[in-house]
Amino acid sequence: YLKAEGVLLRIDEQKISDFVDSPVYSTPYEVATGVEPENGHDSYISYNFETDLNKLKARESASGNMDFKELNKIQNVVVGQTLATKVAATRGKGGKTLFGHYLEAKNGKDNPVVLGENVEFASDGVTIVAATDGQVLLVNGKITVEPLLALDAVNIKTGNITFLGSVVIKGNIED
Repeated sequence: YLKAEGVLLRIDEQKISDFVDSPVYSTPYEVATGVEPENGHDSYISYNFETDLNKLKARESASGNMDFKELNKIQNVVVGQTLATKVAATRGKGGKTLFGHYLEAKNGKDNPVVLGENVEFASDGVTIVAATDGQVLLVNGKITVEPLLALDAVNIKTGNITFLGSVVIKGNIED
């Protein structure tokens, strides 16, 4: 009967047999399904560094002790180091109705990548690399490498400073 009505896709013979053995009335009962379209995913950036500075924590030694002088708040990078990769948008996969009609799927959008200072695309066009030594940051959604670190002071809040660039300290350096 289903085929005579034009249903062409994914008829579940087992469900039909189960319904015949124990019918369910006044309730929808699925015996055939179409193929749902799958929309593509938009392009995005896969970062190789921590983008949330609040997640940077003090270093723990092998014995489990925390060294609060080594706060790891600075993410140093060198020239040519891979900072991120642009993952391309994907195409959508169309679906079909029960009657075999094509259902359109949306393709993912290719979002442009805006680079910050001192970063560039590698020759492959998708890998983002550092153009200078310094600290990698995400500033207003742009990957940036800062070659200069400016601090008001060096104290217990800053911890030890290990930086691959110039450091300017405007105030005191405490023990």
